[in-house]
Amino acid sequence: MNIVLRTGEQIDLPSETATIQFGMLCAEQLRGHWFLALHGDLGAGKTTFVRGLAAGLGCVDSVSSPTFAIIQTYTGTQSLVHCDWYRLEHESELDSIGWDEFVDQNPFIALEWADRFPSRLPATAKHLQFEIIDDRRVVTFGRGW
Repeated sequence: MNIVLRTGEQIDLPSETATIQFGMLCAEQLRGHWFLALHGDLGAGKTTFVRGLAAGLGCVDSVSSPTFAIIQTYTGTQSLVHCDWYRLEHESELDSIGWDEFVDQNPFIALEWADRFPSRLPATAKHLQFEIIDDRRVVTFGRGW
């Protein structure tokens, strides 16, 4: 099943399973190196989507929110780096972890709470907005698609 991956498109995610399947489809269709900037409130489906990405990349590790770890790497057929800026308070914290070099060295990155420090996102980032609208989850393709 192919999905349209272009700016402005919106997809309903009626269940956790649908969100995981959407992540798997994205992993199958994205080519080359990619950086996904994930936006949305708590509980909107960002981490669940990353579970699907990881499964689509053949990762065998269990996916959880990296809120406290900031960065987690899941390994398998291909590795996925899962980042979370929710707890970061200052952009300078990114310098202390070598953020810019880190981004250059990892081919598949999904970042939650990407809106915290937009100036630190790569120009090639693909943005996804996760929302809860009338008790249903919706994802909108933002810049970069």
